[in-house]
Amino acid sequence: MICGLVAFTGCGGSGDPIPMLVPVTGMVEYLGKPLAGAAVSFSPQQAAETGSQRTSLGRTDENGVFTLMYNADYEGAIIGSHIVRISKLEGTDEEPGGEMLPSKYNAQSTLTETVSADGTNDFFFQLKK
Repeated sequence: MICGLVAFTGCGGSGDPIPMLVPVTGMVEYLGKPLAGAAVSFSPQQAAETGSQRTSLGRTDENGVFTLMYNADYEGAIIGSHIVRISKLEGTDEEPGGEMLPSKYNAQSTLTETVSADGTNDFFFQLKK
């Protein structure tokens, strides 16, 4: 069930309107196994040019499954092409370590996906070394 969400005021008093959003889910595997605790972000490619679109974020659960959030109150991502970044730090929340994934998945991401208004936005990422 894909439906758009349109709101006219943002949260936190920013006054920025919430754009049309669609639900985005997915799964991440690393070396053939679900990757738990990874940060997943979808950054609109047009944001690099205009700086006007917010990145949607999610975190994988123990099964490598994620759901993107536009902000604390709104689920989903804007429609269009996105640069996808997946990051997983070694260590714990109390004592984080360095990045465990190759930079081609995060800092220098080569991953892209298109979020569709009328399609199923459920993405599967199989990451390798």
